[in-house]
Amino acid sequence: MDSKEFEKNREAWAKIGIKYYHYFVDLDLGGYPDTPEAPYARKVNGATINLAKREAFIDLDHLKDNKFYNGSFCTLKDGDKLGDFFDRLPYGVINKNITGIGATSLELRADRNSIIVLPIKAIAYNKYKAYTLEKGDGSCMYVGSPIGDIKSDITPKKIEEYLLLENGKPKKFLVVADSLPKVLKAIGEEHYNDYFLMVDEVDSLQSDSTYRPALENVMDYYTKFNQTNRAAVSATLRNFTHPVLLEETVITTAYKNMPKRHITLSHTNNEDMATILTIQAILKKDSNSKILVAYNSLDGMLVCIDLLLKGLGKDFDSSIGILCGEMSKDKAGKYYTHIEEDGTLKEQIVFMTCAYFVGVDINESRHVISVSTFNQPFTLLSVEKMAQIVGRCRPGALSETIIYETKWELPKETDLETYKSKLLKKAEVLSDAIKHFKKTLDEYPELVDASDYMEGIVKYVSFEKIENDYPIPLLRLNKDKEIVPAYFNIDALLERWELYYKLFTSKKQLYARLKKQGHIITEQPIYHEFTEEQKKNLALVKGNKADDVDNQLQEAKQNLLAWNILPFDKQKNDVLDDYIKKSKKRVKRYYEDFKKFCPYYRTEYLADLLLEHATVDERVYKRFINSLVLWTLADTHPFKMLFLGEFKYHSIIGATGRQAGINITAKEKRDKMNKICKSYFVGYPIGEDIAASLLPCMFKNAPTKKCFRIIGLNPLDIEKPVKRISDEIKQQELLDMLILK
Repeated sequence: MDSKEFEKNREAWAKIGIKYYHYFVDLDLGGYPDTPEAPYARKVNGATINLAKREAFIDLDHLKDNKFYNGSFCTLKDGDKLGDFFDRLPYGVINKNITGIGATSLELRADRNSIIVLPIKAIAYNKYKAYTLEKGDGSCMYVGSPIGDIKSDITPKKIEEYLLLENGKPKKFLVVADSLPKVLKAIGEEHYNDYFLMVDEVDSLQSDSTYRPALENVMDYYTKFNQTNRAAVSATLRNFTHPVLLEETVITTAYKNMPKRHITLSHTNNEDMATILTIQAILKKDSNSKILVAYNSLDGMLVCIDLLLKGLGKDFDSSIGILCGEMSKDKAGKYYTHIEEDGTLKEQIVFMTCAYFVGVDINESRHVISVSTFNQPFTLLSVEKMAQIVGRCRPGALSETIIYETKWELPKETDLETYKSKLLKKAEVLSDAIKHFKKTLDEYPELVDASDYMEGIVKYVSFEKIENDYPIPLLRLNKDKEIVPAYFNIDALLERWELYYKLFTSKKQLYARLKKQGHIITEQPIYHEFTEEQKKNLALVKGNKADDVDNQLQEAKQNLLAWNILPFDKQKNDVLDDYIKKSKKRVKRYYEDFKKFCPYYRTEYLADLLLEHATVDERVYKRFINSLVLWTLADTHPFKMLFLGEFKYHSIIGATGRQAGINITAKEKRDKMNKICKSYFVGYPIGEDIAASLLPCMFKNAPTKKCFRIIGLNPLDIEKPVKRISDEIKQQELLDMLILK
C-alpha cells in the first residue's frame, strides 16, 4: 500500500476503523512515514503502540486482502515482549504465536482494573506470587482453591476487602476459571465494564472443557463485557466454533524471524522404552543434564521411573520429580513436586502432566521430551501442545525430542469440515428443540411435567465420540441454567478427529506439519520389544493403583459410618456433598451412589454392598446398579409393572408360590424388553441390546442351553430395602438412576 492509497483511506479509517465482513479493527492512524511504505498506527483495538519500535509495524495489507488474518498482523522486533510494543493488551482474540512473550504481565502492568482468567490454579498462583513480589502486597489477588501459602478458600468477604482496599493501585484479579463467578458476583454486573476481562490460554479451555464443563461458562460471562473490554489469548490458537469468538477481531503477533526449533522426531512402537532410552542417551553425554518429560500418563511415568532407577541406581530416586495436579498427588507419591518460587525445579529429571503443559514459567533451560501415545484419549499431543510444552522453559530448551506412535484409522466422515458441520447442526437442532418446547410450556403449562422428560431425551442423544474415546456431550448448561450447544466440546472433538485421522496416521504427517512451520527436523526412530520387566512393572504400577483405590474406598466406608450418626439432615447432606466434591473417580462414584440409594437401605449394609462392587469390571458394575434400582423400585411402579406383566410373572410364579420357572427364548427376550422400554421410555432411542440387558437385572435366571429361565426376582439377593423407590418417581429420574448408555 503506497502513501497515496493510504491518504485516500486515512480519514475514513480513522473515523470508523476497518471492517471486512464481520471483523472490525479499531485503528487510530497517525499519518504515514517519509518513505512510501505501509502506514503506521498510534493504536490498535484500544492499545497504544510504541512508535519507537521502528522494526515493528502493523500490516494492513493482510486486512485489505482478507486472505490470512481476520484483523491486523503485528510484527514485533525479534526477541521483544508484547509490553515493548503495546501499553496494554488489545481487545479481541490475541493470537500471540510465540510462548512466553508476556501477555499476562502486560495486562497486570496496564493502568486499568483487570480480571485475568487462567485454566488452572498452579498458573494463577505462580503469576500472583511473581507480581506480588514485584509490586508489593495488595497489587493483585489470587482467587481459587487453596494452594501454596493460601490455606483456605477465598471467601466473598476477602474479595470485598480487596475491592475496598485504597492503595492507589488498579485492581488485578488472577482467577481460576471455575472461580470467576465468585469474583463477578462480588463486583456486580453493573460494574463489569470497570474491568478488562482477559481469558488466557483459551485453547486449554477448549480442550479441557470435556471433563471440566464449567470452563465454557467463562464465555457466558465474557459476552457480558463490552467488546472493547475483553480479550481471549493464546500462543497456539485453534479454530473456534463459538459464534461470539468468531465475531472478534484477531490481533496476530509474530517476529520477523520466527524462532526455529531443532526437533528430534522419534517414531516408536514402545513409548516407555523410547522415553527411557532417550533420557539415558542425554545423561550419557552429560550426567548432570536437567530433563523435563511431558507425558500425560501417571502409569507411564511410574513405569519409566522404576525402570530408570534400575539403571541409574536407587540413590537417584530423590533426583526425580512429578509435576501434576493435586488430584493426582497421592498417586505420584514421594515424587510429587512443585515449581519453586524463583521458577526453577529442584529435581534433575521432572515428569509433568497436562496440568503444566501451558501457562507456567520454568526459569531454566532443560532437555525437553514430549511423549504422544494412543494409550488414552488425553495422551495424544497436538502440534500446538508440543509448542506449548517446549515453551515452558523460558530461557529456551537445551534440546527437544518428540516421541510418538502412529495408528492408521479410517474416519467415519470424509473430511474435517463435513464432521464439523454435522456436529454443529446436531448441537443446534437439539438445543433449539428444548428451547422451542419450553416456549410451548408458556401456552400449555399442563405440560410442565414433560419438560424434564423432553430435556432428558435430547441430552441422551447428544453425545459424540472419536473411536473408543470417552463420549463428549454436544450440549451444556450455561450460567443461566439453559441448555445450549457446547462449542468448546465441539472444538475438542474436532481436534481429536484431526489427531486420530490425520496427524498420527503415518510418520510423514507429523514430520510434514512441523517442517511446514519452518522447524529443523531430525528423524531418529526407536523401536523396542516390550520386555518382561516392563510388563511386570506396568502390572505392579496398576496393582499399586488398585491398592490405593482400595485403601481410599475403605476410608470412604468409615467416613459413611461416621456420617450416619450426625444429628441433622442438612448437616449430613452438606458433609456428603463435601465428600463427593473432594473425591475422584471411583471413590467419588462410591459416594455418589451411596447418596442415591441411602434413603432406601441401612447405611452399613449399603456401604458394604457398594464397596463390594466398587472395583469390578464396568459391565458388571452396570448390571449391579441396574439390579439394585429394579429391586428397590416399588412393585406398583409403572415400569416394574410392565416388566412383571409382559413376562406374566405373578400369574405363573407369584400365584403358585413355587419357583417352577418361565422359559424365555433369546428372541422373546429381545422383543419383549424392546417393547417394555419403548412403552415406558417414550422417545428415548434405547438400543435393543441395552433393553435386553435389563432382563437379568430384574429376574433370577436358572441357566439353560436354549433359553433364559426366570425363577424369581432379585438376581443379586440384595436385602429388602427399608423403603421402596416411590411409584411416583418420574421417567427422567428413573433414567438418571439406571445406566442405559
